[in-house]
Amino acid sequence: MSNSHFSGVWLLLRQSAAPCFALPVPRQACLSLTRAVLAQRADLSDTDASKHLWALAGSDPTIAVWLAHEDWCAARQLKPHDSVAEPVLPDCLGGYLEAVRYQRHAPSSLLRRLSESLVVSGQAFPSDVQQSLFSKNLSGKEHCDRHTNGHNGSRSREELIFLESEVWLTVIATAKCEPFEPEALSLADVLVVRREYGERWLTRLNASGHLRERGGQLDSRAANGKPPSLEGAVLRDAVSAVLSMHEQVTHFQEAVGEACLEATRELAYGAGHEINNPLANIATRAQALLLEEHDPERRRRLSTIVDQSFRARDMIGGLMLFARPPKSQRVATDLGSIMQAAIDSIQSLVAARNVRLEYSPPPVPLEVVVDRAQIEEAVRAIAVNALEAVSSGGRVVLSGCRRLENNGDSWCEVRIVDEGRGMDTDTRRRAFAPFFSGREAGRGVGLGLSKAWRLIENNGGDVTIASRLGQGTQVSIRLPLNALAEAEAGVSGCP
Repeated sequence: MSNSHFSGVWLLLRQSAAPCFALPVPRQACLSLTRAVLAQRADLSDTDASKHLWALAGSDPTIAVWLAHEDWCAARQLKPHDSVAEPVLPDCLGGYLEAVRYQRHAPSSLLRRLSESLVVSGQAFPSDVQQSLFSKNLSGKEHCDRHTNGHNGSRSREELIFLESEVWLTVIATAKCEPFEPEALSLADVLVVRREYGERWLTRLNASGHLRERGGQLDSRAANGKPPSLEGAVLRDAVSAVLSMHEQVTHFQEAVGEACLEATRELAYGAGHEINNPLANIATRAQALLLEEHDPERRRRLSTIVDQSFRARDMIGGLMLFARPPKSQRVATDLGSIMQAAIDSIQSLVAARNVRLEYSPPPVPLEVVVDRAQIEEAVRAIAVNALEAVSSGGRVVLSGCRRLENNGDSWCEVRIVDEGRGMDTDTRRRAFAPFFSGREAGRGVGLGLSKAWRLIENNGGDVTIASRLGQGTQVSIRLPLNALAEAEAGVSGCP
């Protein structure tokens, strides 16, 4: 790649266990990447977005290495039954609830991570790069940049190496990836080959020890150099425009979802006041008649009336709880005792469904600051949902641990994993919506998960779903830890 082919754009390859590289992007690759970015206007899932990027731009080594690294990072974060808990465009109330849950804790979309990885000549470095990366370049010359002022020249735990085009070509050549004709292969085979080559180039890059031997400070060429090529500028503008469009659509859908949620609240309270009183009268009259009735068939019918009246009452009560949960009375409580109580309450269902229920208590005592009754009910509701999703002989696993976030915050995490059939994207989007149930009619009113989410949120927590169709589901509950007890115990994190 000669300088005339270089676009003035680099892609950051951020690695925690190795130096971070800035790989030069050629002009032709900028055009391919722009095409792939514009295909993201439908706000695809990360999985589909990755396929588009591989198909439209993965022939270039720089793009292939960046995508291979993203795939590797995504694979490391997943357990056998996990899938990426990615934000999905809201679908009225159900989608809005999902958007609210993922708003704070979901991984960034692939397109947003691409935006954060672009370094364009003539522009300042991203703020997080300035703060967390100590830059190197392969010329061995030190550079002082105005963006490093205030950091006292201190060296952080990460290093950033800018690769010259000629050096990057040398790294690519040593990986020994033979050229192939995409036209002679199916799209699936092309993606397989490109991923394999991307992994080879990534491995070779990390194995090139000589690249780490030279140092300097934050490279000023990207921030102070000449403007990027036309192709580089088009790529930069395309990424910015598509991200902006996504944000506008998301904000609109959130506004619609807020209105739907408020309408649900009004419906719940109206239904509660207008329907509960007639239901109470029906149940009372049926119970009175049942006491004096001796005919077996009539007793059966009266019992059915009583049972269904109570079922309708519970349904209205659940909807009212979803709409306006009672104020939580939070106190420091042992997480293990909450989980054990929830497990004890569902043992009859476990036996009836012939399911294996496994429990891995926290390795050390964990104190959470919550309303015990509300969180116990939430854990029970999610566990019941998991049990009903598993066929006879299946398995459900409950576990608890401490989770340390990248920003230093600590949370308690409760995981409920089942070996059921999993969820598709549409089901996952609507899973926490009131009255939605993935089971056949008559197997539930679909309020368990929605109530659980509201109760958890009411206690300052959060809940997310990770699922793949045919591979089970994992529900993760985050709860606030007792900070004082945590500091004294110094507990370990999740495995």
